[in-house]
Amino acid sequence: MSSGRAVFVGALVVGLALLGAGRELHDAIEHWERLGPLPAGGPTPAFEVITLDGGTFSQQDLHGKVSVVTFWATWCPACVSELGDLEELQHEYPGAEVQFLAINHDGGLTASQAAARVQAFVAERSMTLPTALDDGRAARSFRVGPIPHTLIVGRDGVVRYIHQGRVLSSALRDEIETLLDAG
Repeated sequence: MSSGRAVFVGALVVGLALLGAGRELHDAIEHWERLGPLPAGGPTPAFEVITLDGGTFSQQDLHGKVSVVTFWATWCPACVSELGDLEELQHEYPGAEVQFLAINHDGGLTASQAAARVQAFVAERSMTLPTALDDGRAARSFRVGPIPHTLIVGRDGVVRYIHQGRVLSSALRDEIETLLDAG
């Protein structure tokens, strides 16, 4: 191959790569609102998870109560710490006005492996926090990034607060109280 032809082919390859990168950048800018975490103020997305007791929990179960939903993993120290706070916090709201759900997002496991790991985790800690397993679909629906990823949903099913990373129980308590006071 002549050097002129090699330069032309090289320039063509670089040009096509830049064109592809430009297209991806354009798409990212055009659909910016779909990147990152689910924004507060919108309805909860459609989802369904299997609870450890064999039932299901879905978008419809979030209506009528203030709901605290957290995505977590057994290997995540911040998640384990936050679960302890949520475990205690749920006992401050024993009535039917507030519900809690911890959705495990370990990933990379079969359904039976995930169930066994989470059941052992829950039993080891004597956890009473309602817990569910996610095969990844719920996390994608909620656009979960860093975990723990905790959402507070109003009685109307609208996501009101979102926390990426560890959140203190005092902040959650304040948000729950704000939503309870709102009626």
